[in-house]
Amino acid sequence: PMTIQLGAGIFEEAVTLIPFVTIRGVDETDNTRSRIAPTSEQALDNRSDDQPTAVVAANRTALENLSVELPTTTGDGWRVLAISDVERM
Repeated sequence: PMTIQLGAGIFEEAVTLIPFVTIRGVDETDNTRSRIAPTSEQALDNRSDDQPTAVVAANRTALENLSVELPTTTGDGWRVLAISDVERM
C-alpha cells in the first residue's frame, strides 16, 4: 500500500490509480483545501469505458480529505469518478 499526501491547492491533473494507492488531502476538516481539477483535455485523455473521467480508481484505492471537480465545459457522459478492476469479496 502507498499513500500520496497532497498539499493545499488545486491540482490540474486527471488521475488513474493502481491498486493499493490512497491519495490524501492536507486537511481532515476541509476537503476543499486539496482539489483535483483536471482540464477538459486531461479528462478527455483519461477515459473509462470511453467516457471522459477525472479519476479512475482501482481495487483497494482511496481518496481522502480532498475534492474532485470536473471542468465547467463538460457535456453528457463525463465522470468525476470511475472504478475499475474491483475484486469481488
